[in-house]
Amino acid sequence: MKWQYFKAYCSVKREGLLGYKGHRVLNIDGQEYELLEGLNFLGQQEWELVAVHQLDEAYGGSVGGIRDLRYLYLFKKPLPV
Repeated sequence: MKWQYFKAYCSVKREGLLGYKGHRVLNIDGQEYELLEGLNFLGQQEWELVAVHQLDEAYGGSVGGIRDLRYLYLFKKPLPV
């Protein structure tokens, strides 16, 4: 079986006074979705989540700042026959 792959980045969208409130967003083709909404959207398109990788400081994360860490979500689905 051959697979096609898709990647989406997840980060924190800060809101409120001084940015203390926030929620995780998944960036899908330039569109931001709340994390669960984005995962449901991709699931409906038959994408299967296969891995989540924490990105290091060079990509915007910071040690000890869990709210600032970015993640790379990898999905796959079979290629059409």
